[in-house]
Amino acid sequence: SFGYFDDDDNRAVLAAAFAALKPGGRLLVETMHKERLMQSFQPSVVHERDGAYLIDRNRYEPLTGRLVSDRFVVRNGTVRQAPFFVRIFTYTELAAWFHDAGFTSTGGVGRDEQPLTIESTRMIVVGTKP
Repeated sequence: SFGYFDDDDNRAVLAAAFAALKPGGRLLVETMHKERLMQSFQPSVVHERDGAYLIDRNRYEPLTGRLVSDRFVVRNGTVRQAPFFVRIFTYTELAAWFHDAGFTSTGGVGRDEQPLTIESTRMIVVGTKP
């Protein structure tokens, strides 16, 4: 998991991954694509399957770069709540974090290794250890 911690801990995850890799090793991080997410941002999302509901109430915090969600699961008359957040990045921002961690080359693609575009819903950033 990446992005579910504060910025210092997220950076520590990248540093630990860098330290664990052999020279020439690569790290791939797949995450939401911020530019696309902001185009289609929805403050509420409801999914229904087999009579159960998953409801997310979302907000974006521009000062922290976090998508904060209150998730509710309604199943068999029982409601469970699970708040969480995830840090979302632009490609350039996450690539800079990779470089700060020591990776010398980075690249980015969308889902299924297609070129990253403004329409890409997912973003994969790849870093190589020298």
